[in-house]
Amino acid sequence: MKVFKINKEKGKITRELISAMGHRIYQHEDIKGIKIKAIFKDGSEIGFFKDENKDDFEVMLEDGDKC
Repeated sequence: MKVFKINKEKGKITRELISAMGHRIYQHEDIKGIKIKAIFKDGSEIGFFKDENKDDFEVMLEDGDKC
């Protein structure tokens, strides 16, 4: 199990951190899709989305380009 701890004083939530968490969770064999969204008090947002159906569709499009 991977645990992410963010220290309030030192840690910053970045696009890279959200992406790394999302990719690691998505790699689990039982996960079909994942969506992470952080909404900050100043109104800005960071998000991550990955879905098995979208991945399958993109592979199909790539295979179609080769024909």
